[in-house]
Amino acid sequence: MKRTVIIGVSTMIIGLICFALGLGNGGNRPVYWDHGLSVESSSRSVDKTPHSQQFNKVKRIKLTAAHAVKIQRGDVSSVHVDYHGKTKVTQTGSQLVVAGPQVHTRWRIAIFGGSGGFEAVAPKTAGTVITIPKSTKLDAIDAHSDEDGHNDNDDYFNLTGLTVGKVSYSGDGDLSIQRVHVTDTLTTSGIGDVNLSKSQFDKANLSSDVGDVDLKSNTFNKLDIKSDTGDISFNPQVIKQSFRAYSDVGDIDGRIYVDKRTHVTLNTDVGDKSLFGHSNSEYGLENGSHPVNYRFSTDVGDITINKAS
Repeated sequence: MKRTVIIGVSTMIIGLICFALGLGNGGNRPVYWDHGLSVESSSRSVDKTPHSQQFNKVKRIKLTAAHAVKIQRGDVSSVHVDYHGKTKVTQTGSQLVVAGPQVHTRWRIAIFGGSGGFEAVAPKTAGTVITIPKSTKLDAIDAHSDEDGHNDNDDYFNLTGLTVGKVSYSGDGDLSIQRVHVTDTLTTSGIGDVNLSKSQFDKANLSSDVGDVDLKSNTFNKLDIKSDTGDISFNPQVIKQSFRAYSDVGDIDGRIYVDKRTHVTLNTDVGDKSLFGHSNSEYGLENGSHPVNYRFSTDVGDITINKAS
């Protein structure tokens, strides 16, 4: 009996020493199931293998990547693409295609380094940057994302300083467009936030299921916005024809330029409305000379519209 106790105590002491050494050498990492039990590495499997390619005569870009993508204008003589890991970049005719790798979810058992229990974990993927020559005008950009949880930044899709004919985006990640001239149509749909600033376009349809829509200093002919559960906000925009915004469950808050062409209507089923500091629902003449029409409505939400100074 005495010998058994001594062996047990000795085994426990050795076990505690090994346990302490394991913790001291980064052993407090979760165990996860990914086609077998494994220990999560300290780097969380961020694939940052760099690749770079150049492409000529690109007029269209198609994105099907489950990671962040930025398209920008820069001092390059041809289209320059920086990407990582297993992302595939190909060109067919004048179309450049960026396809992200398939990302599968693994399950980890978080004994240490987590909250405990089972957690779904998706590996991180570094982003792609596409740089367009300053003299190049693109005919179209078509982007789609199924996932936004793998991004290393807040925006899945970022356009900066471009001239392009048509832009179409759908998916789960956030969208950011800055200083972009869209000569035809801008169309978005998804669940992320939409941020549009200092850009110019003919007409646009912006839609987000749960994200917010924020506009800053844009110029356009026609704009329609729809948000199911997000807020819509804007500073003064330069509008030639019409601006309509609808939120199912969310607030609309903005400022507009007012002159003799301005016509504004507000409608909310459940919520407060304020038009230039008053509880009115309409301002201006709908059938005036070349009117600029603003129509804002919510099912459940407040609407606050002020004059731009």
